[in-house]
Amino acid sequence: MAEFSLKINNINIPCPSSFEVVLQDFQSDDSNRSADGTMHIDVICTKRQIQMGWNYLESNTLFQLLRLFDGSDTYQVYFPDATIGTWITRTMYVGDRQYSIIRVKQNGEIVYDGIQITLVEI
Repeated sequence: MAEFSLKINNINIPCPSSFEVVLQDFQSDDSNRSADGTMHIDVICTKRQIQMGWNYLESNTLFQLLRLFDGSDTYQVYFPDATIGTWITRTMYVGDRQYSIIRVKQNGEIVYDGIQITLVEI
């Protein structure tokens, strides 16, 4: 079985614990209901939103993931796309990044529960 190898700007990232793609249809302003109640939808494009998360990360790994999304407006994201059945690269921007702390060890080291990152196709 091939390894699940996501890439951000051609850099391999650790395999996430969770990975979800949301397909978002965007409609034109001309989409509306007619007098008889029929919906007329004019889809202008479909974009992808990726929600991925990692559980129980060491501080260094969490830091590296957060730094990967620092300093740029857009990112080249390589991921599997079920709509075409293969891996693709899309230009995306980073949305929310959320992490949580489990505890702080006596030596001051922080143990993280994980991180969630959202990427949105441009």
